[in-house]
Amino acid sequence: MDALDILKAFLMLIAGLGTFLIGLKIMGENLETLAGDRLKVLFTKISDNKFLGIATGAVTTVLTQSSTATTVMVVGFVNTGVMTLIQATAIIMGANIGTTITAYLIALQKIPVAAFFSALAGAGVFMQMVKKNKKVKNIGTIFTGVGLLFVGLYVMSNAMSGVTSITTADGELLIQTWIIKLATLPGAPIILMVFGAILTIIVQSSAGTTAILVGLCSAGAMELEPALYITLGMNVGTCLTALVSSAGATTNAKRASVVHLLFNVIGTIIFGIVLAFAGDYIIKFIKSIRIGSDDGTIISMQIALFHTIFNVTTTILLVPIMKQFTKLASLIVPESKNKNVNPQDLIYKFRYIDNRLLSTPSIAMAMLRKEISAMMDDAQTNLELAVEAAMTKDLSKKEEFENRETHINFINKEITKFLVEVSNLDITYENEQEIAAYYHNVSDIERIGDYAENIVEYAEELIKANVDFSEDCKEELKDMTNAVYQEIASVKFAFGNKTLKDYNEIEAYEDLVDTYYNKLSENHIVRLNQGVCNAEAGSVFISMIGNLERIGDHSMNVAKSMLNYVSLK
Repeated sequence: MDALDILKAFLMLIAGLGTFLIGLKIMGENLETLAGDRLKVLFTKISDNKFLGIATGAVTTVLTQSSTATTVMVVGFVNTGVMTLIQATAIIMGANIGTTITAYLIALQKIPVAAFFSALAGAGVFMQMVKKNKKVKNIGTIFTGVGLLFVGLYVMSNAMSGVTSITTADGELLIQTWIIKLATLPGAPIILMVFGAILTIIVQSSAGTTAILVGLCSAGAMELEPALYITLGMNVGTCLTALVSSAGATTNAKRASVVHLLFNVIGTIIFGIVLAFAGDYIIKFIKSIRIGSDDGTIISMQIALFHTIFNVTTTILLVPIMKQFTKLASLIVPESKNKNVNPQDLIYKFRYIDNRLLSTPSIAMAMLRKEISAMMDDAQTNLELAVEAAMTKDLSKKEEFENRETHINFINKEITKFLVEVSNLDITYENEQEIAAYYHNVSDIERIGDYAENIVEYAEELIKANVDFSEDCKEELKDMTNAVYQEIASVKFAFGNKTLKDYNEIEAYEDLVDTYYNKLSENHIVRLNQGVCNAEAGSVFISMIGNLERIGDHSMNVAKSMLNYVSLK
């Protein structure tokens, strides 16, 4: 084999790996898109039930085809306080089980129907071209991903045959000789595990490393035993991305990424010791399981099986001591010495959104809705404070009001930036419609906050002029503000639960607010003519009911925008 053939073999190996990883990514992203709301439901049911958490982590990883994506998302949840460390630990354990499915997909490449799976790439493209239905297009894209995955494995397998046939000057097979020497070195198990970890860090995918490993074993360049040690190291190497993603996050979020690392390190140590002292029995047991018709298929399935045994057994061992496990992570990442939280830091902070959630668009969408709902809560709270201040001429809570208004303005700007990020992801048409509505929603909610700010200024005017509303004015204001509060509450429920079943009720409240505005304006003119109301207080009263009417309009805008992505049924 000359130098050009060697270069060609290595280039095809890289090309095959790239095709495989792209196929895996396309398949995972579109499985997640297709699952959509089901995936959101899984995460809304997160509780302290460790087994439910493990199941959630496993299912999410099967859908996203990436334990790293699931773990990074979990770090994001912990960072925003949506998820506790113990809940995150259970999901991370489940993610490690879910990722074993990929190894079986890789093993399928060796069975006779692999060519059929590869042909799905073309069939999927055809489905995308012919069908206009979004769901069918998603299924077609999943088929394309599956097909590319198997095409990549085929290219890698052929390239690996070329790479493993490279000989030394003595006529020995270079790769095979190198691996044999590596496996016979003192401390070989540790060296092999380190090699597996480094290779996974370079490839940035445990699935990619598994594909390379299966290719080497299938080509006869590697025996099963060294492959098992490399598989152990591979599980440690896949933790790097989650560790990097936790940089700059809260203490608990850093602990979540450490939990991921600890899980795999502890499991690797346990299995490393077992292999060191009872390796012959373990290897014999694994070799006795012969699934497939040829050596390539059999060893591929054996590696996949070992990967499953590793993750399931480690989970079984660690679940009973989960609390102690999280305490260990807390010892490794201690609480920050500076426990004094600056109140201003809380003003400039999301409650539910974290950029790490962008790795899972459907979850990012769900958290966006929760963040906007929280923004509506803030706007309503400030409105209530403002009205109370105007009615009682008490500005003792002005600082609290101003801090919340600053937070509303911050959220308005930052959500808009986050919406741009989500818009650039591979999302459904329905999600695109939803995001388009969200741009307007945050603007409408921010305007509600501004009108509340106006009402506080009206309270200041009343105090400065030393005037007050008449009792009739106060009673009418109470009626109108109650109608506005009920409208906002109905809109918040509809928005937060993504339902328009009470849309008619929202419209009725909006009509009631408009009716009150007209009625109160007429009543006020009568009171002025009768000399019942002070002119300065009357001016503030008219401005106030005008602001309340506009607040009702902006609330109604939020409900109307939902008509673009939610059915009235």
